[in-house]
Amino acid sequence: MLLGVARIIGDADGKTGEFAVLVGDVWQGRGIGGKLLEKCLLIAEKQGFKTVHGIVLKENKNMLTLGKKLGFEAKRDLDAGENRLVIHFGKS
Repeated sequence: MLLGVARIIGDADGKTGEFAVLVGDVWQGRGIGGKLLEKCLLIAEKQGFKTVHGIVLKENKNMLTLGKKLGFEAKRDLDAGENRLVIHFGKS
């Protein structure tokens, strides 16, 4: 049984990375994905990442809401039906 998993894979530059979150169907809507992603973002920032991004389908309203709550900017790609969520660290 899968509870959930989140990851950030760093790019070769060591400053940017791409996130992914997966939560088992029966566990969705309980805040697990948010907690996992928050922890990953804290680790990424401590490791010196400047930017983390991820692609979210427009139908995935829960992930888009979570991204906004965590401080991501959403950039829409209307042709692809996707949103690119981006968060920058170290901005004042």
